[in-house]
Amino acid sequence: MRARALVGLAELPTIVAVGPFSDLGHAEQLGAAFIAVLRSCTTQLVLLGTGAHRGAVVRQAADCSVQSRVHLVADLVEHRRSMLLAAADVVVPSPASGNRHAA
Repeated sequence: MRARALVGLAELPTIVAVGPFSDLGHAEQLGAAFIAVLRSCTTQLVLLGTGAHRGAVVRQAADCSVQSRVHLVADLVEHRRSMLLAAADVVVPSPASGNRHAA
């Protein structure tokens, strides 16, 4: 899709995980799930946002030699962020992002 091209992504099925990546357990689960998905199909993972444990996902991918399938996007202007989320095949919200809107 065109939105993937805006952030330099290939035309592959795309999983977008939305940060903040502040929960180590969630980051480790996300990395393990992505690697499991890669065993059955070719896909890519976009980590949208920042956080102390974003690197845990990247390390897991590197340990399995699939780090080229992980793309880091620190931040996008709102319309590009919306376009990227709309172009994703799967969106994985951060547990912290859900709590932020609960107030």
